[in-house]
Amino acid sequence: MIIFGTRSVTSTPERGEFFCPNCRSAQTFKLKRVRNFFTLYFIPLIPLQKLGEYVHCEGCQGDFVVDVLNFDPNMVTDRAHEAFATALRRISASVLSKTQATGRDQIAQAVAVYRYHANDGIDEDELRDSLAQVNSHEPLANHVAGMDGNLTDPAKEIIIRLAYETGLIAGDLSEDLYQQIAEMAMALGMTPAHFRGVIAGD
Repeated sequence: MIIFGTRSVTSTPERGEFFCPNCRSAQTFKLKRVRNFFTLYFIPLIPLQKLGEYVHCEGCQGDFVVDVLNFDPNMVTDRAHEAFATALRRISASVLSKTQATGRDQIAQAVAVYRYHANDGIDEDELRDSLAQVNSHEPLANHVAGMDGNLTDPAKEIIIRLAYETGLIAGDLSEDLYQQIAEMAMALGMTPAHFRGVIAGD
């Protein structure tokens, strides 16, 4: 009596290193390939159709789609940094616009404040370009929409200090501007106590 049939067989055609989204770090992986085989007396002999592939992390033992191998955490970091810097520039320009502190000396002071907090180069011409693009009537909170989950507490504090100190360039903060900065802090997920502490320099 001849016994034949089919069965799936899992092989490991590739091993390497990848960034595991569960471990949030570089880990070794096994690329697992599942294929049907024709069997004779339960022994797989002839490969048939491929059923699928997946990536197995040897760190957390999790399984992922193959596209996870294309993920580059450095690209995400670069994009996040760029988005943060862009938000800071727009906030700086927006505060200047709201306070009408657009004179040469005031812009120079704003550049100094920006460089101190952002640790990023910007010159007066670039800040003027940003000034030309902002709407003075747009709430400050709009500039941080959707950023709450992507920022650390120190990054949130930088945003608030930058806005607050830029606002002081024109003199005492108006009640409206103070409220807008407070609402921006709320949009960033900061508590009122945290916000007041940042403003006080604690």
